[in-house]
Amino acid sequence: MTIIAYFDFGQQAEALSTNTGFLVVTGIFIVKFIRQDRDAINKLQDISLNGLRPEVFGQNCMYYEFTTRETEVIRLLHEGYTTGEIAARLFISERTVTTHIQNMMLKTHTHKRLELLRKLEFGILDIKNVS
Repeated sequence: MTIIAYFDFGQQAEALSTNTGFLVVTGIFIVKFIRQDRDAINKLQDISLNGLRPEVFGQNCMYYEFTTRETEVIRLLHEGYTTGEIAARLFISERTVTTHIQNMMLKTHTHKRLELLRKLEFGILDIKNVS
C-alpha cells in the first residue's frame, strides 16, 4: 500500500490492492475454519469409535436436566449421525435438531458440539489435551 501511494499509481490501483488484500485474508480465514471443522469431525468420529460410557453419559444428561428429546438428539450425535440424519430418524426438522443442540450447549456452558460431547462423556472441557 505504501509503495502504491509513493509512486502515485492512482486511486484505482490502491482500491484494487486493498480489496485483494481483504479477499486473501478472508480466504485464509475460510481455510482455517474448514480445517477446524474437519478436525472436529475427526474427533467426533474418534469419540464414537472409542466407545460411549453410557452410565456417565446418562448421569451427565440428567445432571444438566436435558429433556428426553435433547437426550435422544445428543445420543445420535454421539453415534456420529449428522444433523440431517438425526432429523430424519426423529421425524423433526434439521432446524429443530440444531435448536436442541444449541439449548444443550447453553445448559452445559459449551461452545462447540465436540466440547459438549466431551463434557458429557468425560467432564473435560479442554479437548486439545484429550487423546
